[in-house]
Amino acid sequence: MIEIKELRALRGPNRYTRHTSIFMVLDIKDYEKQPSDKIKGFSDRLIKLIPTLQDHGCSIGGAGGFIKRLKTGTWAGHIIEHIAIELQCLAGIEVGYGKTFCTQKDGFI
Repeated sequence: MIEIKELRALRGPNRYTRHTSIFMVLDIKDYEKQPSDKIKGFSDRLIKLIPTLQDHGCSIGGAGGFIKRLKTGTWAGHIIEHIAIELQCLAGIEVGYGKTFCTQKDGFI
């Protein structure tokens, strides 16, 4: 199970962005070593659960970019980043950028 270790709203300019942002520290445990394409049925279940993720361009650019990354294998931190962005958008808070950083502790992002 993934655990949220820290969750904060960062107002205004901060060390990560000029904008208000959400900061999370997660313990992703064994998912650190499991890309999405190695978890049977994961991509299809996530797309069914949040179909609007299909609109995310990701680094590939253009709608469907994130889904392509999801199906060819991407990491839990990256997936959680896109889920957090999309949930905010669905709540009416227009968000279009996220960034995942590694930490020095295994399993933490």
